[in-house]
Order: sequence, then structure tokens, then C-alpha cells
Amino acid sequence: MLKLLLILCLAQDLKLPAKVETQPAAFVKIAAETKGETVKFVSLDKNLELLPAELLADKKICVAVAKIAGRYKIMAYTYADNKLSDPAFTEVIVGDNVTNDKLFEILEPIYGADISKTKSADLQKLITTFNIIQNTNFNAVKTLGEAFNSVELIFKQANVSYESLRTLRDAIGDYLLAQMGNDSNAVFDPVKFKKCIQDTLAALTKLGGA
Repeated sequence: MLKLLLILCLAQDLKLPAKVETQPAAFVKIAAETKGETVKFVSLDKNLELLPAELLADKKICVAVAKIAGRYKIMAYTYADNKLSDPAFTEVIVGDNVTNDKLFEILEPIYGADISKTKSADLQKLITTFNIIQNTNFNAVKTLGEAFNSVELIFKQANVSYESLRTLRDAIGDYLLAQMGNDSNAVFDPVKFKKCIQDTLAALTKLGGA
């Protein structure tokens, strides 16, 4: 059914917030902006429940709740100007300090394809190294280039082999560049960098427990 809806999309007249944040077991309202009179909301994750639409007076909102912390997706569509809208999506973040699983989804097949007999031990060493990076004070760093040089030095001091999980580390490097940029002279953002390191560490830790 979802695939059919995507194929039938003809016009865009629907907006949802990019994300909403709430706590486990707490109800959160999501309002749509549209000229359509009624919006259909669909939870794309089994652990995120939506209140029945017939219980709501406003047909352009939905009320969602999840008992388990995590990131969930909702799709919505409407009918306006005699056309079915493009689907709109929003992310419901339930709980505090919930990490994004996108990096894990990238790293999991890479790690799974590694046939090295030492990959488990190498992964633990990588986790230890990123823990060191996370606990390092980067507040005095001025540029992005200085930050990456500091990270490289930490890897050397941790005695992480150049070939150790190299493909996995290259993917992490690509992720960091995508998030932080590749201009070595750019002003360094320590808050954003710390979040990237936290997400990386969370993904590696999840790999270790997979």
C-alpha cells in the first residue's frame, strides 16, 4: 500500500515538522500544514502508536506515543486541489540522548564482510580510542584541520594499526567529513564535533554487541 501511495503522488501541498521530541509513554501532537481538509497519518514503526483519527476533532493533526525510547518515522498524505499530495515525513525522537542509527546501518555490512580473525579485538580497540577522543578537550582547537590532526595523533598514541579495520574507519571518516565539512581552515565547532563522536561511539558499541 505504501509503495502504491508513493507511485500515485501528484502534487505537494503538505508540510510536517522535520522532527518532534518527547519522552517514553508521553503523548505528542504533530500538526500538518496543508490546504487539504483531512490528513492521513501512518506510523512506519511498530513501536510507535497513533491515536485513532476518529477521536480527534482536528483532522490535520495526529497524536503519537511510544513506550520505548528510539527514533520513529511517520508518513502523512492529504488530498487537495483534486490531487493526492506527495507524502510528507516526520521523525519522532522518544527519550533523551537517542542516537541516530544511520551510521550503524552503514558500518554493519562493512564490519560483517571483514574476515579478519582479529576484527573483534580491533573493534574493541577502536571503541577504546573513540572513548579517548570523546573525553578529550577540544575547546582550544580553532580550525577543523587542527581537530582532525588531534584525532590522528590520538590514533597514533593508541597504537591503532593503519590496516586495522581500515574500510570501517574510512567509512567513519567519510561520515565525519560529511557532518563537519572538509575545509581544514573552517572554524571548528566543538559541540557539533562531540555529537559526531558520540554517534560514532554509539554505532561502534552497537556493532560490538550485534
